[in-house]
This record gives sequence, structure tokens and C-alpha cells, in this order.
Amino acid sequence: MLIQMDEDRSRGYSIPEKGEKFLCAHHFRNKYLKDYIETHGFQGKCSYCGQRGSVIDLADFVEYVGGRLFEYLEDINDAGLYLESSIFDDGEEEIPGIVRRCGFAAPSDADFYESNVEAMEDFGLVADSEELYNDLSSNLYLENRIRRDPTSLLLSDELSMLWEQFCALVKSKQRYTFFRSSQFDDEAFQHSSNGLSDILTELGGLVRNVEDKLPLGTTIYRCRPAKETDKVTSFADVTAPPVAASKANRLSPTGISMFYGSFDTTRTHR
Repeated sequence: MLIQMDEDRSRGYSIPEKGEKFLCAHHFRNKYLKDYIETHGFQGKCSYCGQRGSVIDLADFVEYVGGRLFEYLEDINDAGLYLESSIFDDGEEEIPGIVRRCGFAAPSDADFYESNVEAMEDFGLVADSEELYNDLSSNLYLENRIRRDPTSLLLSDELSMLWEQFCALVKSKQRYTFFRSSQFDDEAFQHSSNGLSDILTELGGLVRNVEDKLPLGTTIYRCRPAKETDKVTSFADVTAPPVAASKANRLSPTGISMFYGSFDTTRTHR
């Protein structure tokens, strides 16, 4: 039992017995928690309000919430931070951007939680049922937890920074995205804290995630300058323009033939 308790503490949460209690989505305001319960629930009776409807086993809910929380948080003792005494000369010294946390020097902007109460409020886990709140709190160990890799940028922050650099590049230095810049060979891109490459490579990977084949017969609209007397008589008239007629466009320079199309007539591009 002691070994199991140590393992649970290290992991950050313990899972209650399955089949003992069930909860419904009405006890939370957090949209994602409500959606998760509604999506993964089954018809039954809530142990906390007595209402019948979509419910989820408390054990499954704690396992999901705990797993997600500790993808983001870790024990401050395992965060690889410098000891407070190695950074600050004395108890009165202040260093911009660095604060004292449990004997360590931590970035001031890294999320840190001293107690369950603080963390549960921040992550929308405060339920309108005191019994449910107590059940969750007794199975989540959020004391002295800090964001993982607290000295690194958040993935969202790093992507935002790369996007800003990309925008500045294509607006003022290099307009067309399929020409690679030597800037992307800089060590800053090769040693990203989140394992990111340059923004074009990242966008390319994301685009490939949503690539799909169009069903035969799909209608695609294309706009092109034409006179009233012009007639469309062949496929070449509606596909990408010939090189000689290709002009500078949003993502293509003069002389590079690219097709611009849309499934919606209100959003067709030249």
C-alpha cells in the first residue's frame, strides 16, 4: 500500500475504485470537461446530484484529468532548476524574471501551484458539489507542481514567435514561401526547445495532416480576367494559367503558374 501511495504521489494522482461513483457534466463550468463527460459518458444516475443522464465513472474521469494535468505539470524537485542559494546572494535580493519557489530559482512566468485549491481553480475543476470537489481533491496531488520545462518557451509561444518572424520575412525580405531562406539554417531553428524546425516546415507538416483526395465530380470555382466575348472551350481555360500569363499573386510570383480555387463562389481567388 505504501509503495502504491508513493507511485501515485510521484505520478500526481490516484485512481479511485471503478464503479463506486459517477458524475455528470452539470457540476462544471469548464467547456472541455463538460464536453468530455458528454462524449465519453453513458446513461446513468449521477452520484452527486441524483439526476439521470449522461454520466462518467469517477475513476475514468480522474484518470483522464490527472493524465492531462501531468502532461503539463511536474514536481518542482524534478524540473532541473537551480537551487535558490546558487542564484540569489541573500534573502533580500531580487532578480527580474526569477522568483523563489520551494528552495529553487524559477522563471516568474512559469505556472506554479502550491496547493490543490489554487490548481483546481485555475484548471476549472472546482465543482458545484462539495462532495465531488473533495473526491477530486483527495485523488489529485497538485502541491508544489510547476509547468514542465519551466525554462523553455511554451509550444504556443514558440510557434507565435516563429510566425512573427515568418511574417516579417515574407513581408519585407522574401515574399514567396517556396523559396527557402538561409535564415532557416540558423542554430536557433535547429535547437528549438520544443523540437520545432522552421515555421515553413512546421506549417507543411500541419498541412499534410489535413490533405485529402477530392471525390470525383467535386466542383471547384476559379476566377480569371476575361472579356464578355471570351469562350471557355477546353480544360486549359479553367486550370492554372500558362506561364506567359502568370502574374504576381498572393503566393506566386510572375512566371510561376499556380492554381487558385475555391469550393465557394464568394471566396474564389484570382
